[in-house]
This record gives sequence, C-alpha cells and structure tokens, in this order.
Amino acid sequence: MSLREQPYLPLYVQDFLTDEKLNECSAYATGIYIRLMCIMHKSDEYGTILLKQKDKQTDKQTFNFANKIAKQMPYKVEEIESALTELLEEKVLHIDGDKLYQKRMLKDGKLSEIRAIAGKKGYKTKNEKNDFAIAKQTANSSEFAIANLPANSEIEYENEIEYEIDNNTNDKKEKIEKAFIPPTIDEVKDYVKLKNLIVDVYYFYDFFTAGNWIDSNGKKVKSWKQKLITWDKQERDKQKTKEGGQNANNKGNSGKYKDIDFSKFTAKPIEGEIDDSDLI
Repeated sequence: MSLREQPYLPLYVQDFLTDEKLNECSAYATGIYIRLMCIMHKSDEYGTILLKQKDKQTDKQTFNFANKIAKQMPYKVEEIESALTELLEEKVLHIDGDKLYQKRMLKDGKLSEIRAIAGKKGYKTKNEKNDFAIAKQTANSSEFAIANLPANSEIEYENEIEYEIDNNTNDKKEKIEKAFIPPTIDEVKDYVKLKNLIVDVYYFYDFFTAGNWIDSNGKKVKSWKQKLITWDKQERDKQKTKEGGQNANNKGNSGKYKDIDFSKFTAKPIEGEIDDSDLI
C-alpha cells in the first residue's frame, strides 16, 4: 500500500518538535503547515501540491498556491499566503516551478513507490512459479482433479503467506547487514589475547590486508573474528598431527628393544676386543 492510500500521516514527532527552521515560524504558520501536510498526504504525487494552468491567476506563485489551498482550508487567502511566505523563507517548504513540496514527504513518497513496484514484481514471479507447479500437479493426476481443487487453493494460499514471510525476513536481513570494516592490528591483538588463540597476529593481518580482505576461496571476508577462530583451529589441528607423529615414532622405537634389560650393560672404554663377560 502506497503512503497516500494510508489513513494516517507518518509524522516524525521528534524531528517535528526539534526542527529549528519550523521553530522560527509563528504559531499561525505552524498550524497552517500541519493542515497543509494533510493535504499533501492525499496528493497524487505524495508530499506535493501542483499548480494547474487554471490555478495560475497571477505571476505571484505564493498567491496562486494560497488561492488553490484556500478551497481546502477554513482560512482566508491572505492568511494562507502570509503563512506560506513565512514557511518558504524558513525553508520548511519549497517551490520548484509549479510544484510546492515538503522535502521529507516527497522523499518518503518516492521510496514507498519503489518498494511497492519491487513487491509487485516479486509477488508476480512467485505466483507464476506456483501456477506452473499447480498445473503440473493437476496434469499428472487428472482423474483426481476435482478432488484436488480445494487442496490447490490451499497450496496457493500457503505459498502467498510463505512469500510474505520470506520477503519480511529478507528485508530485515538487508537492514541488519552492514558493510565489512577491516580491523586494526590492535583489535586483532586484543581478540587473540581475549580468546587465547594460537595465531600469528602479524602474519594474519598482513595476509588479509595485502589481499584486500579476500579469503583463499576468493570471497570477501564478512567476519575477521571468525577467520581468526578458523586459523586457530587449523593451527591446533597441525600441532595435534605433529604430536601424534612424534608419539608414534617414540612408541615404535621403544617397542623394538622392549625385551632387553639395559641395566646389565656396563659402560667401559673400548680397548681391543670386547670381553663377552660384559654382556652377561
């Protein structure tokens, strides 16, 4: 639903109360401004009032707008013109050719139209897929077509609900997702220390900085902290593998001479031939 079709006016209360430009205006001009926003809310182009050829009675634009607006307000033309002049001087309202507009309302209106168009396109694509799936299902089970009609209708309804849920979820993800900001070397150091990670901080930082924070798979890094944890795991796995190999070698060597009692050997300088009595 576009903004102009909604029964209420989205008023940013805090901005309205703290608007320095509006605060410079008189109470009378502020009252007319509120009524004027209500009229702009129902305009064909949201946030604007357009002068038609028949409305151009003089060369003075403020009078022409005041004369047009007076038909929808319980004020005299002169009173409205005075308020418009004040609001325009303080740049609360703006005139561009034959258009009187409120900047924020105009921006909100355009954004609403873009979202509405995008929503219709997504909904149409989803429905086309659903129609194809339903047609295929009906063709494959034509003898039960009549019995399946209520079920198909229910499927369409559920798909519409799922589509709306998916869209809402994606909107939230888009809002939450932020651009990646590379860390400083000190931030990397602090996180390694905090998590007690086995990572060469300088090598890690130089590796990703030189590669513009692109990982080994050619993808942009989304979380440098997660990369640190991954590097830590890889380093620990390497150490376990290395320790396992050393233990296996030690075990193999110790088992080779396990039946020999080395305490019987006496260390003596070798002079001439070895006396067999030394090996008893």
